[in-house]
Amino acid sequence: MLKKAVSSSTLWAVLLSGVFFLLMFVLINGNWIGTGRLLEITDGVNILDFEVAYGAGEAYARLDALGAEGRAFYQSTILPLDFAFPIAYAAFYFCVIAYLLRRNEKMAWRWLLVLPPLAMLMDFAENISILAMLGRLPHVY
Repeated sequence: MLKKAVSSSTLWAVLLSGVFFLLMFVLINGNWIGTGRLLEITDGVNILDFEVAYGAGEAYARLDALGAEGRAFYQSTILPLDFAFPIAYAAFYFCVIAYLLRRNEKMAWRWLLVLPPLAMLMDFAENISILAMLGRLPHVY
């Protein structure tokens, strides 16, 4: 299956997935519907995705600090974008790796193609966890 993905990869696939990735990046980080708007609503409190590591207590404290309006915006606008964003970056990185591997006869590096979908699944797990925590607030405190 990975060998077929490598042999069928094209520059067009890289370019189209790159445009999708860039569009999602701009949307999720933009000032009108993305994290820029959330920062305005919450006076500078940002989403959990920008943290390297955090525990449950820190996550609930951050979500609580967003306030009711910030949590509503996070749930209705940021999270839907944050479910599409991993699809965009996984598609782009998969296409780039597959395209670059086309030039490698040995295919010893094709295991790298597993990394973008794996990262996407991990991001989905994080988003589902955040969605569950948002559903518990403000009752946790």
